Amino acid sequence: MTCFTKNPTQLAVALALGLVATLPAAHAATAAPVATEVTAESIVVTGERPATAPYEAPTQGSLDAGEPQSVINQHFIENNFIPSANYTDIINIAPSVADTTPNGKGNAESLNLSIRGFQDGQFNVTFDGIPFNDSNDFTHHSTSYFTANSIAKATVDRGPGTAAQIGNATFGGTVAIQSKDPMSKANFSPALTLGTWRTNDLSVQVDTGELPQAGNGRGLVTLTTINSDGAMTNNAQDRKNAFAKFVLPVDADTSLSFVVMYNTVHQYVAQQGTTAAQLAQFGSHYSMNTLPSSDSYYGYNFDDIHTDFEYVDLQTKLSGVRLDNKLYTYAYYHKINETNDTSLSTGSKGLYDAANGTALSAGDPTANDVAGQKGMNNYRSIGDILRAEMDVGPGTIRGGVWVDYQWNDRILYDVDWTLGGIVDPNGDFGGYQRYLHDDLTTIDPFIEYEFRPVEDLTLTPGVRYSSFSRKIDASVNPVTGAPSSSSNTWNGVQPSVYALYHVLPNASVYGQYARGFLAPKDKLAYQPVQSAAKAIDAQRTDNFQLGGTWKADKLTVSADVYHIKFNNFFTYSNHGAAVQAQGGGSAVFKGVETEGTVVVGSGFSLYGNYTHNTQSYADGTPVQYAPDSTYAGGVIFDDGHLYGSLLAKHIGSTYQAGNGAGAIPGGVTGFANGLYTVAGYTTTDLSVGYTFRNPTAGMKDLKVRLNASNLSNNTTVYYVYGAAGFGNGNDAFMTLPGRSYAVSLAADF
Repeated sequence: MTCFTKNPTQLAVALALGLVATLPAAHAATAAPVATEVTAESIVVTGERPATAPYEAPTQGSLDAGEPQSVINQHFIENNFIPSANYTDIINIAPSVADTTPNGKGNAESLNLSIRGFQDGQFNVTFDGIPFNDSNDFTHHSTSYFTANSIAKATVDRGPGTAAQIGNATFGGTVAIQSKDPMSKANFSPALTLGTWRTNDLSVQVDTGELPQAGNGRGLVTLTTINSDGAMTNNAQDRKNAFAKFVLPVDADTSLSFVVMYNTVHQYVAQQGTTAAQLAQFGSHYSMNTLPSSDSYYGYNFDDIHTDFEYVDLQTKLSGVRLDNKLYTYAYYHKINETNDTSLSTGSKGLYDAANGTALSAGDPTANDVAGQKGMNNYRSIGDILRAEMDVGPGTIRGGVWVDYQWNDRILYDVDWTLGGIVDPNGDFGGYQRYLHDDLTTIDPFIEYEFRPVEDLTLTPGVRYSSFSRKIDASVNPVTGAPSSSSNTWNGVQPSVYALYHVLPNASVYGQYARGFLAPKDKLAYQPVQSAAKAIDAQRTDNFQLGGTWKADKLTVSADVYHIKFNNFFTYSNHGAAVQAQGGGSAVFKGVETEGTVVVGSGFSLYGNYTHNTQSYADGTPVQYAPDSTYAGGVIFDDGHLYGSLLAKHIGSTYQAGNGAGAIPGGVTGFANGLYTVAGYTTTDLSVGYTFRNPTAGMKDLKVRLNASNLSNNTTVYYVYGAAGFGNGNDAFMTLPGRSYAVSLAADF
């Protein structure tokens, strides 16, 4: 498969030609093609017209979903986020979502994204229905794929979904990102954003409009370049993103869509947080320094990341069967450069230091040199998603299959940065910390039947079968240092059923049971299990949820309650210690969630959401990094020209692991059983913009906007690195990025 890794454009063309060749010679001519995602939000009775609650709502439920969803529409995204924002910045407003980007919005990857306490890697992220994630632990890189200016809608789906919901981590829910569609008329829209920390964002969107010479197809291209010094010292980022989409109507029943994305990131990033002593001495934004003799030197700690994402989507109808087939590929190429301890928590910068348990040699010329690692993490996925549906009896049957193959090469070796980054032959395992190749194969067929026994009531039972295989060939096993090879396949049946009743045309209630599935991380393949009694198996959840949604022009409101049993819950150490199951290998997540928007008149709307979440293992130990509550609220004004929003988000307290070593900064209290209590925090964001209609000849709109984040300049600690970064030093912490401003100017021609 390595022939595909370096030329994504050729691969995309090959995929397109291959799919076009499968087009049938004739088509039935009655119904429209099936939607891209069978479970996608459908158009509601009230619509999303300007000045209505569904249009102004930052988040809103769905009338047609059988489990809790929070939908964030394009109107809110475009008025509250600069073009370079990440999807994690966008969804943070939603109920039960907790996220903070420590370097400022859009300036670094998300660090602590969670949904109901489930951490990144325990839920799916999809783009136009395609799951994408890292090979080793199914986490995501929020700065490595899509920017806000290519996103039309984001849906936080808090549950495993129906049987048709695909992904390696269905049990924690799904963040579904939907791309913009090309406009029907030609448009050219440049934009410039300038902000705090010398942030600048230059972007442009080009819509071709309908092209008669290309079969009335429509195209969209967005280009974005982002530069910022970032909130944290010496954590600059340089990012470039290109996204293109072309939609071709082949005939009345058939359409083809083509998407291509390419992204590059060069960023300086600390591998750990900052100690309490450093925070007290240098301030809350301290991270790395400019001293080449130090472990904390920014020039030794940087990433170069290149990604691409392509798909071809065919939607058609054959003999009453509505078909949707996506053929896709995506890739991630990451060059790693880092030192051993950017926080200097061990009090040492040397390669060989007694504080780290290594004896010094008097004549060793590298005794005081800066040590670190170089490496790479490269992977590519190639897959296909086939969905089909047809009306049968008093309902609709849906089925399909998801097939994905991903390869991953991961290398990390010790270097001496003082000597120019040469390989350190005295490092572990001859200088290598890992050297492995990972092959992953996923095959997920699914089927469900949407049964309508009476008007306004649907019962949808379904089942998905998951088969996940992982094969690892390691020249250097990360734990033992010796060569190793392993191959495992995990299978599971995920039943689901939900009842959805439309009490009124604009009100619905639902109840759901569904089983979630999480494929095992790579560490299960090469780390020992602490307890032989605990089987190495996929992790699963049993989900029970009840809720409802009301939508009207003046009000949209949703509420739900949930109870989730998390089975076979494994935790992992970053330093080779045995895999172990917490609390007997199970945990319970439960809570209540609400959200609503009301139009009060004269252009004003009020928004609020509230969640109470509890998460604990079977032995009563709290689940780490899981907030006990979230809530958000504020006011929105929109008269078609002037838009303003003032919205606050609170993320509740959490328990987080540490060593209990060193000073403790404000916002962190207590230390018991290896856990700190980290206080909750609130941030408030302001967005004010004005649109001038037809300001000059040839210009349709001119938009001016001010975004202010974290108005109160809250810089409290929200994340503890502790033993996650290093095992023998003082604990390190991460703080909120503080107040920032951005001014944007955009035009439509």
